Amino acid sequence: GFFLHTNGEKAMERFLKEVGVVLIGAFGYEDGKRYISIFNFLISEACICNDLKFAIGILDVNCQKYDKFCFLLQNKPVLILLRDPIDSLKSFINVRHQKNGFNEIFKIDINNTDFDKINDRIVYVHESNGCFNPDTNQKFPSLESIKALSDANHWMLMYNIRRNKTIEFFRFNKIIYIDMMDIVGDKTLFTLEKLSKILNFSAPDKNNKIFYQQLYSPLTILLPCIIKVNNKVKIFVANRFSVKNIQIIENCIDITDKFKEIFHENLIIFCPKDHFDSLINNQTLYNIVLEYINKFLISLKKRINVEKNKEVKVGDVLDYFKKNISVAKSYKDILDEELVYIKQHRPDIVASWKYYQEFEKMCEELDENN
Repeated sequence: GFFLHTNGEKAMERFLKEVGVVLIGAFGYEDGKRYISIFNFLISEACICNDLKFAIGILDVNCQKYDKFCFLLQNKPVLILLRDPIDSLKSFINVRHQKNGFNEIFKIDINNTDFDKINDRIVYVHESNGCFNPDTNQKFPSLESIKALSDANHWMLMYNIRRNKTIEFFRFNKIIYIDMMDIVGDKTLFTLEKLSKILNFSAPDKNNKIFYQQLYSPLTILLPCIIKVNNKVKIFVANRFSVKNIQIIENCIDITDKFKEIFHENLIIFCPKDHFDSLINNQTLYNIVLEYINKFLISLKKRINVEKNKEVKVGDVLDYFKKNISVAKSYKDILDEELVYIKQHRPDIVASWKYYQEFEKMCEELDENN
């Protein structure tokens, strides 16, 4: 599958995992090493001795010998995830991580009661130069990154928008195009059922709630975390569904219903059974923990609303283009080049892109007025 960033790739990877398809990462290597790494995994005992299906997930084209890598992967179907490019640009600007690392589990001591500071750990990793910086301290999304990304030679475009090169290499393969909006909400199940028949994997379980969830949000960035009560008691606050792989400790019990400030169905609070037994045997400490975590949840909800209010909206992106005509024209040139095959093979998907159509109309009007 060819899944570019900010096109729903993390959600798609998680959904495929739920139906028994594991994506093998193809990212960041020089392509000879990339191919060898994938080949060695596919012939390994771990891969052969199970009932899972495996697919190669390509997340970038910015590497050496990419053409040779693609030519070695012929005669297999290719799944390409698409998204309205203006909507995708908005999401690119809004990409967030938690400051101590996206996949790190944040640890909190119960003696730390500065809840606002505890939860103020989201940063926006695409800076005004359009580049990804995992060590950034940027606390707001940067609209100015649009100007940087209007340069056709900007390297980050390889991770966000460049598809033509890949489609060209696989043009004789069976290519399946999926619009990102078809893996959102109620449409997800229908899309996966359709793909299961085409690609021969297990149909999705209609009762699996993960297919109806938003898997990437401020909530899923800030959690999970561990609250250390003392040397004998640790409590986990986490998401029931997330793009993160959370290893739930065995013999844990769900204690979510003990807390009155639960504000989202995706929230779960749990701890090892022996930790909970130790806690309830000390009523004073138990009450302290209840109060602490409820206050933490109130602060967490507040922080999530703060971050949502920071988000750049699609309207902000279109307004930026209206005020910066040369940037709009440069970005249009990039899209004209990158959407050639998609317009040819899936004009229906392109026609469904509301914001791209608005952008095209705006560019036409700018040409007429200048």
